[in-house]
Amino acid sequence: MDRPFLTTLLERLAAALTVGELGEVTRLPDGAGVERSFSDGWLRIDSRLVADPLPRVRLQLDPPADARELCAAWAIARPVAVSPDVHQHTWQILVAGEELADPYARRIAAEPIRAGRWDVMPYLAARPGGELPGVVSGASPAYDVGERGGAVRSIEIAPTPRMTRALEPGHADALTLLDTMASAHPAWRGSGAGWSVDPAATFAVIYDAWAPVTGGALLDAGGGEARAAQLCVVPERGGEGFGVTLLDTLEALARDQGSARLRLDCTAFLLGDELPHARCGYAVGPPYAGDADVEVWAEKEL
Repeated sequence: MDRPFLTTLLERLAAALTVGELGEVTRLPDGAGVERSFSDGWLRIDSRLVADPLPRVRLQLDPPADARELCAAWAIARPVAVSPDVHQHTWQILVAGEELADPYARRIAAEPIRAGRWDVMPYLAARPGGELPGVVSGASPAYDVGERGGAVRSIEIAPTPRMTRALEPGHADALTLLDTMASAHPAWRGSGAGWSVDPAATFAVIYDAWAPVTGGALLDAGGGEARAAQLCVVPERGGEGFGVTLLDTLEALARDQGSARLRLDCTAFLLGDELPHARCGYAVGPPYAGDADVEVWAEKEL
């Protein structure tokens, strides 16, 4: 087993945004004790499921890793083992949260281990031994990994889910995002009329804690091309990966509607010093040449 590969996994994942970067940070030489596999994921947008551009990665460990040592290396202060299935055939390590009110049992909240935009889910080879503990998470006993230990046989890495909706352009949440961006960047207002969204467009919005934080208008331009404009990220939430998550969502929606290419229309001054598009596989065309006041055209084959 390549110990540095596992102990530094969260650190590397925290810096990975794209499919290519996910592949790089999870790649190991043959014979290193980790077998890697990819599987398709799904993105829920309202009641629809569309193919997620970001795959799920599974690392099969041979030999298994010591659960205590791995959690200590990842600085997980309160790791617990719980079962995500009703038959308790599989056991996953989560991060224990606060204790919840319950008249019948000690109940705790538990969340996946997170690194950047990824959920990291270690699975144990077997249920922790000993009598059932006196604490539960959901419907499963919650075993203290520090106390009970265990052997990690596999690690699954998946995009952290975000609540995503496809709204009509005139929806209040879409207008809230546009107004927020126009207030932070007065140049958006142009002559004072503000931005208008094509009524035929779909406005994709991503929420965090029930608040809209990023969104963009997607329109079928015909000829196999989709176009996205009015790309918004609430200014105080910049740098948290929401912009890249929005691109993933727009790509998934465009592909779902049958488009083979996605073109983005936005303005350079909204993006800071470094354009993120090329990192996400987009070709950035003229007239952008470092001038923050001009439009940016970016295209990607889907």
